[in-house]
Amino acid sequence: MRRLLVLILIAVLIIGAAVTVFLVVTGSPGRGVASAVAGLDSHPLLAMVPADATDFAFVPAAAAVWRDAQRNPVAGPLVTSWSTRPELRHPGLAFGRADVVIWRAGDHVGFAGRVDPLRAALLRIWIAIAGRDDLRVEGQTVAQNLSEQTIDRGQLERLTALASSLPPADALIWQTERARGSFPPIGRPSVTAVRLTSDGVLIDSTSMQRTDDASAQRALSLRYPEEAVATIAFAASPSFAGELDRLVGARVRPLLERGGTLVIYDVDSRKLIARPLGLLVLAADDAHRAAVTNLMGSLAGMGRDVVAQSTRRVGSTEITRREILGATVETAEAGGEILISFDRSSMDRYLSGPAETVPAQLAIWVLRGDGSRLAPLLEAASGNPALRFLTPKIFRSTRDANRSIRYLSGARRLVAHKVEGKDGEELHVVLSAK
Repeated sequence: MRRLLVLILIAVLIIGAAVTVFLVVTGSPGRGVASAVAGLDSHPLLAMVPADATDFAFVPAAAAVWRDAQRNPVAGPLVTSWSTRPELRHPGLAFGRADVVIWRAGDHVGFAGRVDPLRAALLRIWIAIAGRDDLRVEGQTVAQNLSEQTIDRGQLERLTALASSLPPADALIWQTERARGSFPPIGRPSVTAVRLTSDGVLIDSTSMQRTDDASAQRALSLRYPEEAVATIAFAASPSFAGELDRLVGARVRPLLERGGTLVIYDVDSRKLIARPLGLLVLAADDAHRAAVTNLMGSLAGMGRDVVAQSTRRVGSTEITRREILGATVETAEAGGEILISFDRSSMDRYLSGPAETVPAQLAIWVLRGDGSRLAPLLEAASGNPALRFLTPKIFRSTRDANRSIRYLSGARRLVAHKVEGKDGEELHVVLSAK
């Protein structure tokens, strides 16, 4: 009996020691990537990235970052959706304090991390028992889906140098020229710094590619009504402006040639083609007044004798409504703005509801939205078959935005702006639960 008790005591001590080592070596919190990235191009883990990788990420102290991300009110749902992979269910136990590099090459996802000796030994045992031929442990490095052809040293140097202008972050994500992802909406190659905050996520991206028209950048400010799901201001006509004509049944592209603001309150998905409910906001100048007059003239020509016109007031602002072949167009001018709506409710909501003013900043475009309300609308619109065929650019933008935002419904405050930086295009995003 005494011998049995001694054996049990020894076993308890061994297990306790192992648990202590695992907890101590897991680390807390994540160290983050410093703004100075000198030496990353020669990092042994980055050198293991396959030559055909389209995307790869570097995460220092990955287990601690993973734990913090799970607790983050914005990133939590996204991280939870990734937890179905066996390797990612318990990253703290698997990686401890290890830095981890993750990559995507074709349809395969791989990773590499340098772990402590105890984890390396236990991972060898687990791999043998589980029969995981895609995993290997060499020394203290554990890796999945390695390739014989690794990334070119010169290319790695160029990509890591691109990160030198980014702020400190919890992870760096690179996308090569072959990357298919739509985010970030800037040129390729690009690098993105992701930083977790107490109530959300900060995202900063930069690219080697310059915008086609740098003159399109100017000081932009916008008014974000509390009832709106999103407001976006453009310095120049967006690439999908021509397709807006098909959505609203009128030629609105000439109105946006000098930029403008699009306010979206809802999406009407009950019709054959999903249509945004909102309004256009333009600067109240002679050029825009002439463009609005031309728009009304073209609509009257289409409707001929079936045009009905009426006026009403919201506060001190007079609103003119025109009914044309079953379509509704409302116009008004207030506070130095020309307002144009193609539904019956958006104008009143814009003029009478409370709003937040986003300060002016030099940008190509500025976006303010509510991810919790925007996510379900994007989900509904991205499944609209008519949108795919009649407005392919808008459909792709909606589909890609849905893929990016669907797991970020906790981001009640979403602010983003795209600028032309000194080296290329840049994107800055703030996601906050408050």
